[in-house]
Amino acid sequence: MIISKNKFLAAGFVAVGSMLSTAHADTFQLIGEGFAQDFGSSFAGSDSFPFTGLEQNDPVSFQFEYDDQTAAHTIEGNRARYTFTGTDSFFVIGDNTMSVDTFELIVGTTNSGFGLISMSGRNETHGITAGIQFESTQIMLPMDVPTSLDTSMFNSLRMFSVNSDQNQLLLPNLFGPIQSASIVPAPGTISMVIGASVVGMRRRRG
Repeated sequence: MIISKNKFLAAGFVAVGSMLSTAHADTFQLIGEGFAQDFGSSFAGSDSFPFTGLEQNDPVSFQFEYDDQTAAHTIEGNRARYTFTGTDSFFVIGDNTMSVDTFELIVGTTNSGFGLISMSGRNETHGITAGIQFESTQIMLPMDVPTSLDTSMFNSLRMFSVNSDQNQLLLPNLFGPIQSASIVPAPGTISMVIGASVVGMRRRRG
């Protein structure tokens, strides 16, 4: 019997998909997009990086990469705080990309009983703090590092904000709505799983 190349490839993808669903991916990325709804162009620091050239309704995107095995450094009531290095984490604001040196994740439940996911990153060189926040009246979240995200559940708040140390006002230099967001395995994690499956196939052939 002759097995077509397409059927063989399909079988291979099914096998890899099965491995991906059962393998434990320990590195994740929370990625998302929004737009500049409110930009305080007259605020101190708004003429500096990363705000230079920014206009109302310009696109904003972000990525936070983290390890799900990190232990919480603080637990306050029903909220846990985690700290991560900023490797492969950044904000893209208009035409400018700002890296993040470190960031903090807060996950759990607010004092009002809302489910909460908050990530706030810091760029020390430029004195900039940038973050995202999701709140939901529908769910109470556990205090574990999140490995999935259903944005439709966060019906109370989905927003980002970026602020400069030069700005002494209560409002940040920039904030706006998050239009889409998801949590996915980091690309390197997927590559490792696929690589392991290919090695396994070669060994079986040998």
